[in-house]
Amino acid sequence: MKENSFGTQILARAGFSTGEKLTPAQAADILSVQVSTLATWRCNKRYTLQYMKVGGRIYYPAEAVIAHLDSQTRQC
Repeated sequence: MKENSFGTQILARAGFSTGEKLTPAQAADILSVQVSTLATWRCNKRYTLQYMKVGGRIYYPAEAVIAHLDSQTRQC
């Protein structure tokens, strides 16, 4: 993962760093989508955004959010 990638910059601006586990609300805020959209993506497997389920709670590794942002970024 690049140190100055788009995803890394967005995560840093939101006040998070790599290695953290994000709640769906935090991940949705960073990705500029609603929490319900993340739930739909998980259910339909629309994107390969990694998540982990601990008990009844969902968490997103910061690295997975960065990778998703970087994969969705197009160079002009």
